[in-house]
Amino acid sequence: MDLTVDAKDRKASSILITEVLLGTICCLPAYDNYLKKGLEISEIAHNLSSTTIEKCVTDLLAFFETNITEEVYTTTYKADYPIMKLLDIAFWKLGSEKG
Repeated sequence: MDLTVDAKDRKASSILITEVLLGTICCLPAYDNYLKKGLEISEIAHNLSSTTIEKCVTDLLAFFETNITEEVYTTTYKADYPIMKLLDIAFWKLGSEKG
């Protein structure tokens, strides 16, 4: 039985790519359907592409600075989570509740 996969014929989804990036280097939240819905509700750009990624990250960091106070960050999460993981949790929860 041959288990090799020809990768040139396959494309990774943006969900998979961002899940891996979140899980390894925490530079982006995982762009799944709930997160996208949460971003949409919060009026933050969520169309992730090579030309918009910088704006998405800038908007996410601005949201974090405006809405997540140092007190909430340190007392609730004890700074154990990277910023992008906290944003992933927050927007996923918002999207799952309102979606």
